[in-house]
Amino acid sequence: MRLALLSVLLLAACSRAPVAGPGPHQIRLVGATAGLPFAEDVAERFTLAAADSIAPLAQADGSASGIARFCGGLGAAHPDLVIATRPLSAAERRGCAIYGVARIAQIRFGWSALTIVARTGEGPPVLTRAQLAAAVSGPAARWSDIDVGLAPASIALYGPAARTISGDGLALPARTRGDGGYHPLGADAELVATTVARTPGAIGLVPFAYATREGLRVVPVDGVTPTAETIASGRYPLRIPLFLMVKAGEARSVPGMAALLRLFAASIDPGGAFARAGLVPLGGSKRATAKRALASIAGAA
Repeated sequence: MRLALLSVLLLAACSRAPVAGPGPHQIRLVGATAGLPFAEDVAERFTLAAADSIAPLAQADGSASGIARFCGGLGAAHPDLVIATRPLSAAERRGCAIYGVARIAQIRFGWSALTIVARTGEGPPVLTRAQLAAAVSGPAARWSDIDVGLAPASIALYGPAARTISGDGLALPARTRGDGGYHPLGADAELVATTVARTPGAIGLVPFAYATREGLRVVPVDGVTPTAETIASGRYPLRIPLFLMVKAGEARSVPGMAALLRLFAASIDPGGAFARAGLVPLGGSKRATAKRALASIAGAA
């Protein structure tokens, strides 16, 4: 259903483009895989609500890559928004400024988490962070080689690229094993989820929003099962913050930006559109701060 709707939106976007001359400014949201469900959701609802606007484009290529593209300059040739799983570094801010991207609003709007999934009825009953790190980067061929309490099953891990694991604030090694025990599938968490669901013995590393896909079970980490409650409280150990980054100095010149930001702000409440898509909302005061920041940028746009 989502693929069909996205196809309709892309066709609609094409039909709204001018026949000649420069194309209109298409709002682009890039960044972390953990933020893709929310970028896609807000882009779809924006397009359905604004029949005369070009459909925004949502893409996932990781926080670092998304920030680099976002900071590459101003105008329609560069992404307008980033959803990242960490704040901008000082070096990234300096790099942004070199290309004229000096006024950046950085708004934390919710939580996700790295979750470990297996096929329904399969996989270890629980893992520790140390066991998971050893499986991701070490030489062990079987889970029992890491810990005799684990099953003597071959290790077959699927997940994001190594730079995503190490660069997005996760307590996992920067280096993944190169012997075939770990299969990096880029920034495509949907592919990881579907691959694990159809591959006997496979284990996957996916953002929380993808953990409830059909055919999967969630593996607790350090004895804690990832749920909205355990992630919000910080009890689940692989929690990930989500930040929206906006070119505040350019927002006024981007058609539709104000409406999209208002829609984004309306989506981050408990029970809201993003929560239904897998977001773990912030607590009341922090959520109110995020909504005020989004409203302020939208009001200036």
